[in-house]
Amino acid sequence: REYKKAVSIQEKAVAILVNQNRLNEIDPYMVRLKTYRQNRSWIDQKSTPSEPSTAKAPDPPISKPVAKKPQPEKTETEKAVAEKTVIAKIETQKPEPTSKPEVTAIQKKTQPAVKSKKEPERIALSEKWPPPHYPYAVQIASFPDIQKAYDTANFYRQKGDPAYTAPITLQESGNWYRVFFGWHTDAQSASKQVTLLKERSFRQPAVVKKPYAVLIESTQDMNKLERIERQMKKLGQLPYRLPDREKKGYWRMLIGAYSGKSIPANFEAQLRREGFEPEMVIR
Repeated sequence: REYKKAVSIQEKAVAILVNQNRLNEIDPYMVRLKTYRQNRSWIDQKSTPSEPSTAKAPDPPISKPVAKKPQPEKTETEKAVAEKTVIAKIETQKPEPTSKPEVTAIQKKTQPAVKSKKEPERIALSEKWPPPHYPYAVQIASFPDIQKAYDTANFYRQKGDPAYTAPITLQESGNWYRVFFGWHTDAQSASKQVTLLKERSFRQPAVVKKPYAVLIESTQDMNKLERIERQMKKLGQLPYRLPDREKKGYWRMLIGAYSGKSIPANFEAQLRREGFEPEMVIR
């Protein structure tokens, strides 16, 4: 079964939808992508009304209805070919005009994964004291739906990008979920990342100053941080780790990037129900 090929084709379809800003159509593609990544056949899944069909609808009968012959189950290779047909149709369609109150991430084509430079940097930073602050980030998207924000950030994180989410409550439009890339010591460093993202066909990455983040835990126990990260993912959050400036050798588990000191009330209440004692800190 050619699951790797199916995953590759599905990732291209997702990238095309992101490029054309057709985020309202992305859900069934993300579900199918997750299924293929788990080495499971999509034919075992129940279709939903919103799922795009890869098969041609039968022509209406002209006179008497004709009994349909049972069709043999498609092989995984045939499914992959059908996926390519869907992608070809998507590429020929014009993007629908949309208006968003926030910056939206758009990537024209799936580029080779760019490995994050943060992992070796984090190891080096742990040897310095105190580690620097990271007040800057690059915002690439914002969604009113938490699942779309999570899926977008997780899609790029799996490709090696330092993507993460931040829930926020806006007075004029309610709850939104922003997607950020990276953490930077200065605006110049963040601008370099913007340049790299534009070279990868992101249309509107923006440097933002967000010096605060929500602290979930600070510990030397990396296994504990991994358990917390899994727990946060179940809540639709993608946390990240930075060195603790107040405790040498400790690592902080952080969520989001904020310009102010107040944690969104709904988010704080959710974290406390999960047994955490969140606080806003300078990251």
